[in-house]
Amino acid sequence: MTAASLGALAAALRESLRRGRLQREQDTLDREYVSHEELLASGQCSAGAANEPLNRYCNLFPLDAHRVVLQGKPQGGASSDFVNASHVVLPSLPPDEAARGPFIVAQGPMHPDWHGPDTLPAFWRMVSEQDVGTVVSMSRTGRGFTGFAPWWPQGGAGSEATYGEFRVRCASEETTAHANVIRELWFSSTQGDSSDERRVVQLQTTTWPNYGVPEETGGIRG
Repeated sequence: MTAASLGALAAALRESLRRGRLQREQDTLDREYVSHEELLASGQCSAGAANEPLNRYCNLFPLDAHRVVLQGKPQGGASSDFVNASHVVLPSLPPDEAARGPFIVAQGPMHPDWHGPDTLPAFWRMVSEQDVGTVVSMSRTGRGFTGFAPWWPQGGAGSEATYGEFRVRCASEETTAHANVIRELWFSSTQGDSSDERRVVQLQTTTWPNYGVPEETGGIRG
């Protein structure tokens, strides 16, 4: 057997193994997938159903068992403890790995100027109550239900904005070579000492499409 034929055989074996792994992953998804309608019928996402206007999409509700439950009483007397966000852990990683989590996966917040009701105060309540230090935004802002409303001050470094009971200021804003944006945000309660600020770093990628995946990952990994 020639070197060329050995190389072709090795490539074929690698491709066969890859296809086998992909098929096993697809088989697992097929076994574990449960439709939105089945989840509703079984009562597994009742909070999302009870707060349907607060969900950007009518078929993407958080599971009750994993949703983030807001604790503090918000400004203005609103009683809802709901935000479309879920606690996530990656069990395949070793328990001592920081990358294992826990994480929070959240729907992009809404605002009437962009789409839907104002869920920006609830988003910041979650950031405060869950002691979030880093937020990764995997898309650009956009009007309509396919995008999300900006939850940070829009004037760049030195700008401020208020979201419900929280005052937020942007200390710095940097755009990288790959069009990612890094912001340093500081927030405090409008009901307390304004000097008692907490820091949140936002990492925003502007190249990930809302419906699809990036054509290349260099900009995101960079």
